[in-house]
Amino acid sequence: MRATTSEAALPARGNGNGDGDGDGDSGGSRRALLGVILGGLAIIAIAVLLITQVFSSSSGSDTSSKPNTVGSGTPTTSTSGTATTKPTATVDRATTQVAVLNGTTVTGLARGAADKLTTAGYKKVGPVTTDTSNQARPSTVIFYEPSARAAALDAAKVVGVARSALQPMDQNTRVLGQNAPVVVIVGADQAQ
Repeated sequence: MRATTSEAALPARGNGNGDGDGDGDSGGSRRALLGVILGGLAIIAIAVLLITQVFSSSSGSDTSSKPNTVGSGTPTTSTSGTATTKPTATVDRATTQVAVLNGTTVTGLARGAADKLTTAGYKKVGPVTTDTSNQARPSTVIFYEPSARAAALDAAKVVGVARSALQPMDQNTRVLGQNAPVVVIVGADQAQ
């Protein structure tokens, strides 16, 4: 005699001890689920360990950055008997190009600042011309390319202006200074 379709579809029942065909799979499913949970916990533990190591090593060491500074040059006496400042180790005055523009209507201010720079050892001073974009500057401004910040600080000392006069280079000044990495635009404060 043939079994009906409903009887053929039902699995055979085991004795409940896990050695039958039906209930043996639930033990394997439980083990697989336990393995997935333990694997997930291991991944989380490793992630937490890595995160704490990364953050503790960066906050544990005192590597606070210091602002860029240019050391004060050592005064030396030139052959003419006047005191000059020696260039610092990080600024090569002989190879740094500095453009000097007159930002006022007072004649000769740019030339005076250019002469100070030349006397201090800057060999590539130029162009020395008029700032055609603004001739009413009350104070001197020194623009610099990112790679020339130390030279701009040094030029500010030579010209006699505070470091607050420094500004990052803008496109208009770059064109006026003919691509010099440091551009000094002399203001009315230098006329005094």
